[in-house]
Amino acid sequence: MNTPIPQNCPNRVAPPLSLRQLTRHTLVRMSLVILTMAVLLVLVIGHYIERDQINEVEAQRILVAEDLSLLLKFYQRVVDEMARQSSVRDLINFADVEGAQAWAQALRPLLPDSIGLALVRMEGEVLGEPLELRLGPGCLRDLDLNLRDLLRGID
Repeated sequence: MNTPIPQNCPNRVAPPLSLRQLTRHTLVRMSLVILTMAVLLVLVIGHYIERDQINEVEAQRILVAEDLSLLLKFYQRVVDEMARQSSVRDLINFADVEGAQAWAQALRPLLPDSIGLALVRMEGEVLGEPLELRLGPGCLRDLDLNLRDLLRGID
């Protein structure tokens, strides 16, 4: 007696798959695995590309910082050499405002990337008109702070 097993019975055994169905199921599963691997590969490659871009930007920042540091050191040496001239010491010691302003305006073109150039006495007095020498409020504030630090180091 073969009685049919009801459709909703948990012990029901599925009929065996044909070769065509088995092949189709295998192809679907393999396609899913390949698709998953492709998505993971794209994500990993994207991560590496992003990391390389971040590293490249960081390397460029370091190069710009080094170039800027070299430029500042160059200008510092140029200004130090200018300050050692006896004519410059005389301008500062005798507080020759007109002469100091003329000196600064004549030499500023030698420092093309600089904003301003001026002679400053130890007391903080700028020899010349700050705006004509291209010294803004921020520059004057920095000069004042640097002079205070310098004077503290001397005391």
